[in-house]
Formats: sequence, C-alpha cells, structure tokens
Amino acid sequence: MREGLLWYDADRRRTPQARLDEALQRYRERFGTAANVCHVAPAEVFVHPEVAVVGDPAVLPHHFVVGFDETRVETPLPRRARAAGAVPVAPPAPVAMAEARVEIPTTRRTRAPRGPTPVASVAGTAATAAAASPGVAAAAPRPERGRRQRRSA
Repeated sequence: MREGLLWYDADRRRTPQARLDEALQRYRERFGTAANVCHVAPAEVFVHPEVAVVGDPAVLPHHFVVGFDETRVETPLPRRARAAGAVPVAPPAPVAMAEARVEIPTTRRTRAPRGPTPVASVAGTAATAAAASPGVAAAAPRPERGRRQRRSA
C-alpha cells in the first residue's frame, strides 16, 4: 500500500464493521476508488465482507489505515487470452536489489587554524604591509602597550 487514509474512531457503541464502513466511504470520496485492505491493531482484527483486515503492530488501537494494496489485486487477462480460455499469467517476481557499498574515507578532515591571520612580520613596517596588500591604506604605527608616553609641554 503506497497511500492510504488514517481513520480514528473509538466509539464502543458501534461495531468495528460499521466504523470501517464509514472509513471506506470517506476513502472513496477522497481518492475516487475503492479500498481493498485495512490495517488495524493486532488485538482488533475482525472479518469484513468488502476488504481484507490485517493486524499490524504499528497501528494503534481504534485506528484504521484504509488503502489499496496492489499485491492483493488479481491481474485481468488480455482480451485475446480470455477469448482463447488461457490461464492467467502470474505477475513477475520482485527483483532483489544489489547491496550498495559505501566507502567511508579513513582520513580525518582538518579545520582551518583559528584566530587572527598573520599579516606581516613584527619587524615589518607600514610600507611592507602596504606592499603586501596593494590598494589598502596603511595604518599609522600604534604605540606599544605597557609603557606610558610622556606628553610634551
């Protein structure tokens, strides 16, 4: 079943068949076709004349998952085969998919170093920094920290 309708009905006064009939009616309104399977909680499996009721541990109590299961449909015979009285051909068996192997790289990625990027050496001057990055104005040298500068009078 690829798509379906999840229906919740916890009314204990109605039979499960009556609650499922209401869900089947809504499925026909919504999808335009009749459903052929209904999944319910394993403890709530019952017999219904229109659809197959299947116990599914993934379904919660009082929930109905109504849908169309392609595997439960009998394939009709082509016209020529019906006229000749041929026996129906079974649908093709599902093909097993090959296992895909994913190789995980063994080397670890390294991060870029954090912190400020080095611009110029300590001994460099504003002219050296200006030559390293043309088009950018060089800043005036800053005084060293920790020493007090004297003001001239």
